Amino acid sequence: MIVFFRLILAALFLGIFSLDCGAHTPIFDTKAKQAYLVDFHSGAVLLAKNSEQKMSPSSMTKMMTAYVALMRLKQNDLKENDLFHTSDRAFRMGGSRMFLEIGSDVMLKDLLLGVLVLSGNDASVAMAEGISGSEEAFATEMNHVGGQLGMTQTNFVNASGWPSQGHYSTAKDIAILGVRTIQDFPEFYKQLYSIPSFEHNGVLQPNRLPLLGEEQYGVDGLKTGFTDDGGYGVCLSCEKKGTRIVLVINGLKTEKARRDEARSLITWAMAQFRTVKVATKDVGLSEFDVWLGSKNRISVATNKDVYFTLARRDVQGLKAEVRVNAPLPAPLKKGDEVGQLIVTGSSVQDEISVPVFAMEDVGAIGFFGKISHGLHYLLFGHSE
Repeated sequence: MIVFFRLILAALFLGIFSLDCGAHTPIFDTKAKQAYLVDFHSGAVLLAKNSEQKMSPSSMTKMMTAYVALMRLKQNDLKENDLFHTSDRAFRMGGSRMFLEIGSDVMLKDLLLGVLVLSGNDASVAMAEGISGSEEAFATEMNHVGGQLGMTQTNFVNASGWPSQGHYSTAKDIAILGVRTIQDFPEFYKQLYSIPSFEHNGVLQPNRLPLLGEEQYGVDGLKTGFTDDGGYGVCLSCEKKGTRIVLVINGLKTEKARRDEARSLITWAMAQFRTVKVATKDVGLSEFDVWLGSKNRISVATNKDVYFTLARRDVQGLKAEVRVNAPLPAPLKKGDEVGQLIVTGSSVQDEISVPVFAMEDVGAIGFFGKISHGLHYLLFGHSE
């Protein structure tokens, strides 16, 4: 049995109307040398330009430096008030700095702010040495974690993004890291990534993230970067009207160009695309007949929230269906996979298929009950 349900109410609620139902994906001609734009919830790729081309990740590297530290905090291997020593090597780092004093001991939570808000190269080295003993050993851990995340075209040589031979990534890999940062550490993300400024040793410095705090764009994190080789880049995330995107751009010539391009891409993406929540975890989608069960019908649901991204012009063609071979034979256990939720209709995202599960236990009936149910089903076409 297949149950169809069109998400018309969702489309009306979002205020999306379009008479043009053509299946043409919107295109943006970005000035960035490399770019990758992905919907956070659905994983739909909204834009990709040279997204798997090797590039200098510059200070976007620090996203992985922070990720490793946050992972250790989550695992209770470290605590936020742990003290990290500032070595001569950390103190002498050039470029962006937190202005650590040589020989000083600094709490991990302050180093995290120094890395993420101030882009401190000194803070990055101090953190790396405090966690792994040396920056070289820490880079090995960064690469190990990156491999686990699926960053297959990345190699880190240091913790700061300082230009070094063999230190590279791609726009796609950096976007993967941005998405996983928000997914894996939602509380830390809220606490650390949107802070507008931070003061250490009497020096107050602003967060360099473009558009941060400007309500119309919804930007709430992640990290900028710049090197002579890679140009100006940024990985940022923003959320508006329930849609969250993660954007990576790189290779721009000026800080202003980076800001302008980020603003243009966010405006374009939010105007051209919408992400619809098709199913909510553990909330019933449909009911189906049960064959020879102690209950006549059972509800089915997904075990995760399901999202689907469409171009504005696609919304009227959105279709979701639950495919189940009903009636379902008893006995059933809560959590048994019984079918699939199929969602189609987007020019942006391929058809998705998500398992649906029984929401409760249903026992099998006895011998005489089976006879009664069988006769009733043959006569009337449904369970009693």
